[in-house]
Amino acid sequence: MNRWIIILTFFLTGSGSIFCQPGILDKKVKLETTEGTIGSILDELGKKGSFVFSYGQTIPHNKHIQLKYSRQTVRQFLDEIFQGDIYCVEFGNKLLIRQKTKIPEVYLVRGKVMNALTKEPIPGVTV
Repeated sequence: MNRWIIILTFFLTGSGSIFCQPGILDKKVKLETTEGTIGSILDELGKKGSFVFSYGQTIPHNKHIQLKYSRQTVRQFLDEIFQGDIYCVEFGNKLLIRQKTKIPEVYLVRGKVMNALTKEPIPGVTV
């Protein structure tokens, strides 16, 4: 009985292999041009990869760039174009591009916690 369950499971799972479609970022794409505005490069990249980019005005789409390579993954193209200043979210056949937020400077704050009535420092309390 157990042997039949194992054999049935083997055939139903496709001989033990499960194939997943690669995500948009892992698709290999070959571009015809390696020079142009970020917007035009993203348009061609989307057409060649059969997906659509979506980005806001914080992405400098009019900036002129020149790529080093014409064939690589979408992730590698985006790393080369934006140098790690963006993050992406895949949604169906759309790739949403967002600008990373800048981390504010770190400030060192020192002080004492004072009793409001006596204006004396409260013992054991630090900032």
